[in-house]
Amino acid sequence: MKLFPLPTALMLVALGCASTQVMPLTPVGQPAKPEGCRLEVFTDESRIQRKYTELAIITHKTKMDAFSSKSGAVITDVLRKEACGVGADALILRSVVHGRWGDAGTGEAIAIRFQ
Repeated sequence: MKLFPLPTALMLVALGCASTQVMPLTPVGQPAKPEGCRLEVFTDESRIQRKYTELAIITHKTKMDAFSSKSGAVITDVLRKEACGVGADALILRSVVHGRWGDAGTGEAIAIRFQ
């Protein structure tokens, strides 16, 4: 069995980690909605015809290994799931970048609640 030196082993583990972060933008949280809740998804703020409050900025970075999906659809699904968790009615996609082996896919969105 081949053993990797500790720095190499830690680097291999770090390359395989996906991460999602939610940064709240309001002092009072909203009740979470069930996973898979229905959300409107916008790619342009100017298309939103109602007043809304920004609840959180959500970011996601996929794993960089060869076996994980890094597609825009998978990234968007993760962003949607987190938006339901903060009680959002809709999501404004700011960026979704499809990844490939050696490069992580990334996404960023703003979770909003209609007034």
